[in-house]
Amino acid sequence: MKYLYESGFDRGKFQIRKPLDYIDEVGALFYEEAKGLPLSLILERRKFSFKIFENVAELLFKIHSLNGKIKRKAIIVDLTHYKKIFRKIKKLMPSISNYVIAKKEIEFLNELKNEQGFIHGDFYPGNILINKNRIIAIDFDQAGRGPKLLDAAAFYASLEFPKSLWPLNFSQKERKLAQEIFLRKYCQLNDFDFSKTKEKLNKFLIKIFLDAIYFSGILLFDGWKEMDVRTKMDFSNKIKDLFLKVREYLPYVKKY
Repeated sequence: MKYLYESGFDRGKFQIRKPLDYIDEVGALFYEEAKGLPLSLILERRKFSFKIFENVAELLFKIHSLNGKIKRKAIIVDLTHYKKIFRKIKKLMPSISNYVIAKKEIEFLNELKNEQGFIHGDFYPGNILINKNRIIAIDFDQAGRGPKLLDAAAFYASLEFPKSLWPLNFSQKERKLAQEIFLRKYCQLNDFDFSKTKEKLNKFLIKIFLDAIYFSGILLFDGWKEMDVRTKMDFSNKIKDLFLKVREYLPYVKKY
């Protein structure tokens, strides 16, 4: 992270906070305090211009441009993790067991291919701060080398998370416009073909929704014994809605 900070992210429009310490035993990374409003909150309050989605694409492009000295692999959830959570969902939440995706339907995730490079690994609106004319990326705990489209998919997918997960008050037209502005700018900066990239993105979007199921499941099952019925039901609805998002995108995926 020191390399990242010293590679132009310590000043200018796009920044990260200065890393202070890293505790390897627990994988904890400490930074200087980051000041600003999370982009997630700005979007919820609707206090933004659609230009912000171009800015986010520029931030991501700058992050992805750093490849040199970074060897660590990004922390990425795989099919083994999904399988374990799916089993628990079926056991503890039988009311939504019919929504669980069969492993054979998502085996293509083992073959995800995309240009490898340094990725943030957790590139969601809540990990982007806005402070006047500065855009600050935070929470690089999962960062490392990985498929670059995974970051693009994380931001793109977040704009259509189920309202049970993130109650973003966007109309369908606004959501699609925001996604297109972001992805077109990202493709332009990378000299990618927009249509081909959007098609490739579908597999990564499915992975992002599955990741959200996985992490929601971890939170749910870790606190299962202490949770009341209402809280369990809320989690159940989130997980069900996320499975529906996966099913929405499966028909668009070419399986080889």
